[in-house]
Amino acid sequence: MQDHYVIRFGGTLDIGRLDEFKVAFDVTPPNARVLVDLTRVEAVDSVFLAELLLFRRRHAAKVAVVIPRAGHVARIFSIANIGTKVNVHNELDAALRDLSDWEAPLV
Repeated sequence: MQDHYVIRFGGTLDIGRLDEFKVAFDVTPPNARVLVDLTRVEAVDSVFLAELLLFRRRHAAKVAVVIPRAGHVARIFSIANIGTKVNVHNELDAALRDLSDWEAPLV
């Protein structure tokens, strides 16, 4: 099994890109370690947040998200309390360490 999968987005993640992020999430195998890199994302909406949480629940995956330290994305993640469902980091190294410490559940 691959050590981890990286899903990287940029720009604005809103309902207009729903198909794009659904495909990105759907190609990831169950119980995978997944790094979602949002460092180049300028804005997200509730549709993206919902898909991120659905992905995590459907795949029983370990998900670590990297977001910019400040700005719209950090504010939305904070308001929506996303950090209680997925691990949110401001640095890539911290997210990778988080993923490396996780073992997939026995099925």
